[in-house]
Amino acid sequence: MPNAIGESFYENVFSSIGEIVLIIDVNGCILQMNDAAERFTGYPTFTVQGIPYFWEKFIPESEQALIRQFFNSKNLNHIPREVENHWISQSGEIRLFRWINTIIDDSSGQSAYLITVGTDIAQQRQMENSLRRSRDFHRLLARVSEAMAHDTEENQLLQHVCSLTVQYTDCKLTWIIKPNEEGWFQVLAAAGELGYLKNMRISTRADLPEGNGPVGRAWRTHRPVFDVQLGQDSSMSPWRDRIEHFGMKRTTTIPLLRNGNAWAIFAISHGEETNFDEELQALLLELADNIGYGLDRLDLAKQERQISQFNDTLLNSMTAGVNVMRYPERVIEKINPRMLEIYGAKSEAELVGHAGSEFYPDTTTYELVGSFSKKVLADGKGILRDVPYRRLDGSIIYVDLSGQRFDNLDGTQRIIWTHVEVTERHQNEIRIRKLNAQKTLLLDNTVAAIDLVRYPERVITEVNQRFLDMMGYDSAEELIGLPTSVVYPNDEENERMAQISQTVLTQGQGEMRDLVVFTRDGQQLYVEISGKRVNDDSNHPTIIWTSVDVTERHELTVQLEHAALFDSLTGLPNRRYLEEYMGQAIARADRSATRLALIMMDLDGFKTVNDTHGHDQGDLVLQIISKRLQNSLHPTDFVARLGGDEFVLILENMTHMDQIMSTLFKVEKSVSHPISLQNKVRVKVGISAGVCFYPYKDIIKPIDLMHYADQALYESKAHKSDRNQFWKFISDVHQID
Repeated sequence: MPNAIGESFYENVFSSIGEIVLIIDVNGCILQMNDAAERFTGYPTFTVQGIPYFWEKFIPESEQALIRQFFNSKNLNHIPREVENHWISQSGEIRLFRWINTIIDDSSGQSAYLITVGTDIAQQRQMENSLRRSRDFHRLLARVSEAMAHDTEENQLLQHVCSLTVQYTDCKLTWIIKPNEEGWFQVLAAAGELGYLKNMRISTRADLPEGNGPVGRAWRTHRPVFDVQLGQDSSMSPWRDRIEHFGMKRTTTIPLLRNGNAWAIFAISHGEETNFDEELQALLLELADNIGYGLDRLDLAKQERQISQFNDTLLNSMTAGVNVMRYPERVIEKINPRMLEIYGAKSEAELVGHAGSEFYPDTTTYELVGSFSKKVLADGKGILRDVPYRRLDGSIIYVDLSGQRFDNLDGTQRIIWTHVEVTERHQNEIRIRKLNAQKTLLLDNTVAAIDLVRYPERVITEVNQRFLDMMGYDSAEELIGLPTSVVYPNDEENERMAQISQTVLTQGQGEMRDLVVFTRDGQQLYVEISGKRVNDDSNHPTIIWTSVDVTERHELTVQLEHAALFDSLTGLPNRRYLEEYMGQAIARADRSATRLALIMMDLDGFKTVNDTHGHDQGDLVLQIISKRLQNSLHPTDFVARLGGDEFVLILENMTHMDQIMSTLFKVEKSVSHPISLQNKVRVKVGISAGVCFYPYKDIIKPIDLMHYADQALYESKAHKSDRNQFWKFISDVHQID
C-alpha cells in the first residue's frame, strides 16, 4: 500500500462512511482507521499504526485465536468474506459487529492488506433473539397446557413445568420452591443446573440476610421481581460463591397463586446476560398464571375424587345414623338415609350444609358436644351418651354419639359421627332410677340390645328382643343361665370384657368400643357396649349392658384407612405408604449395616397407549404391569405406585451387584412382554429407571433418596436413544460389591 493516502481518499471514503473501516496489512498491523473506528475504540489512528495485532485489544480473548490463525498463515485470502465477532471499546463497551472483508493484492498478485468494514448488528441480533425467545415461550406455554391436561399429581405437574422450561428456553435453571412452617423454602421441583440449589437456604423473613434476595422479596410483596443482575445485586451476598461457581447472571422470581393465595415461588435463572423485556415478562406472568390454574385444577379434581370415594364407601343401609361434620365450622357435609329418619327430615337439603347448632335444644348441650369434638379430634375417637337433640318438628330426642376422626388428606378436620337414638332407653333409665325396676327397663327399651349379667358368675339373667335379633337367637330361654363366654369368640375378647366388667363393678359404669362378638350362626360382629351397675347386692351384683352393632361403621373405617395407604387402581401401596416404608427401610439398613436400593421407574410408550386406545385400556395396562412387578420381586421386596405410570421398587439387604442386576433384568423381561387389551390389540411398553443405593453421600431422609433416584431416572430418559440398559445408577455401584 502507498505510504501516504491522498486527502481525497480521506474525504470520500473514511470520513463519509458511518461503519467502522480498518486497513490491516499481512502482518496484522493496523495501517488506517476511519473516524467511526476512532470514536468507538477510543484510540486515534496514529497511536495504533504499525503495532502488530493491536486490534486484539478490541476483541474478546475467546474470539482472537481464529483471526490470528488467518494472519499467521501470511495469506489473507484464507479470511472469510463475512465474519461476526464482538468488539470492546477502551471504555469497556461491547458490541457485536458483522465484518465485510476485502483483500487487496499488490502488483505481484500477493495479498498485501485487508480492508474490513464493520456494521453494528447488536440491535438486529437482539431483535432476532427476542423473536426466538417469544417463539420458544409460546411453544413452552402450549406444552405446559398439555401437561396440565394429562398430569394428575402435583409433583408430576411441577416437575413437568420445570423440565419443559429448561427444554424450550435458554435458561440455565428453573425451580419451584415453597416455604415450610419455619419460613425456609423447600424445593418442590427443579430442572437444569441442580447443583446450584444443593443446601441453599432461602428465607421469607426480611430480618435475615437469606430473606432479602429476590425470592424473599417476591414472597413478601406477592409481586414478581424481574431481571435481577446476580453479580451486582448486594442482596445476593449470601449466595455469592455459588453464583460465581455456576456462572449465574440474571434471575426472575414470580409468586405462584393457588386458590387465589400465594403458594410458592417460580424462579428462572440464566447463565447469559439475557434481558427480560416487557414481552418476555408478560409471557413469564402468563406461564405463572397457567401453573396456578393447573394447581387449582388438580385441587378440584382431588376434591371430586374424595367426594366420589366417600359416596362409594358410605353404607346407606346402616341402621344407625351417620353424618360427616367439618371443623372448626361444625357444618354437616354428608348424611345417610337413617339420619333423615332420626331427625324427621324429608330431604338431605334440610340437614346437609347446616350448622350443628341448629339441632341442639340449648347452649349448654352445644358447648358440651363442642368440647367432646375437640377430644375426638385429638384422640381419634370417642363416645358420648344420652345427648339431647331437637328434631325438625321441635321434639327432643336422646342420642348416643360415637365419633371417629376422618383424615381426608386435604387439611380439613372432619369427624364421622354415628347416631343411635336412645330416647326410650334414656326415659327408661329415668324410670329405673326412680323405681329401681330393672326388668321394666330391659323389656321397654327396644332401641339397643340389652342384657343383664350377674357377677361374679358372669351369667346372663335377662335379654331384650333387640339383643336376640342381633345375636340370632329365637328366645330368651336359649341364653338365660348361660355364661357370657358364649358370645365372645376368643380368650382375648373374653378378657377385655372381664376388665370392663371390673371397672363397672367398682366405679358404677363404663364403656368399650369395637368389642368382637359371635352370633349364634358364627357371624362376627363389632359392638359398642356400655354398662351400669344397677343393684347394691355386693355378693351378687348385676350389670345392665347396652350394646350397639357398629360392624358397618367399623368396616367403613377400615376401608377408609386402607384407601389412604393404597392406590385405588392397582392396589399397590401409594406415596403415603411408600414414605412410611422408606423411613423404616432406612432404619433397618442402619441397624443391620446393610445396603438397600431404591429404583424409581416409569413406563416408556404408555402415553401412546393412553392416547391411542383410551384411558380405560391405559388403566388395564397399569393393572397388568403392577401384577408383573409384584411377581418379579422377592417377597421381602417392596413396590409402590407414585401416580400416572411412575413406580418405585425397594430392594433391601443388598450385598452383591448381581442381586440388583438380576432383579432389573427380570423386571425388564416381565414388563416388556406384550399385553393383550380388551379389544384384542396387543401393545408393548418399556421402562426407564433410576437407581440409588443407601447409604450414599449425605442421604439421611427418604426424600433425599428419592431425589437422587429421580435424578438418575431423568438421566436415563434423556439417553433413551444411546443407552445400553434401561436404568441409570446415581451412586458408585462398585461400593455394593
